[in-house]
Amino acid sequence: MLSVEMGLRELASLKVEDAVVLALGQYRLQNLELSDEEADDVVFKEAWLTYFWRRALTYGVEVDIAEACLRFWINHNGQSPTSHDTIDVGQGILELRKLGIEQQLWEASRKEIDQPALLAVHNHELSIKLEALS
Repeated sequence: MLSVEMGLRELASLKVEDAVVLALGQYRLQNLELSDEEADDVVFKEAWLTYFWRRALTYGVEVDIAEACLRFWINHNGQSPTSHDTIDVGQGILELRKLGIEQQLWEASRKEIDQPALLAVHNHELSIKLEALS
């Protein structure tokens, strides 16, 4: 089990997954046509990337990059996907990972959720103190 764990860590450090994704995308580029399933996958990933970059812009995460990426993915929406789009979405997902956008968005959304809860606790404590003074 330890050997497997060490092997997985080595694969991750060598970025094998990233290389495989790009290689598959380049292979697909040579074949040019996408199957219906592949086209649906590209459309879904484009929508997903648009969603994440819009959230990043809303939460103020990597604003400079978020604006450009959001524009890029919005411009891709509604177009018939090509094999080049397969590479674009693969690289887009890698970019999200490298920048840690998902983690940053999760932390930003947690702050937003926790803020009202903290405010409610503070207001409750304040009302107890005011009652005690009356």
